[in-house]
Amino acid sequence: NAGTSMSCPHVTGAVALLLEKNNTMHSEVIKRKLIQSARQDAFTGPTWNSRWGFGKLDLSSLLSD
Repeated sequence: NAGTSMSCPHVTGAVALLLEKNNTMHSEVIKRKLIQSARQDAFTGPTWNSRWGFGKLDLSSLLSD
């Protein structure tokens, strides 16, 4: 799939920042936060879909709480 080679390090970095805020966060919570904070727009269309998954990584939204 195109794009996955760049999305992996970006999401990994986002998770590292999330864990910096709370290093006891469990993987289920991290996954839920990534899904809930994902941004949908005109490019992603309705999500979940096979091209965009749950949407675009939104670091600001992910780290806001």
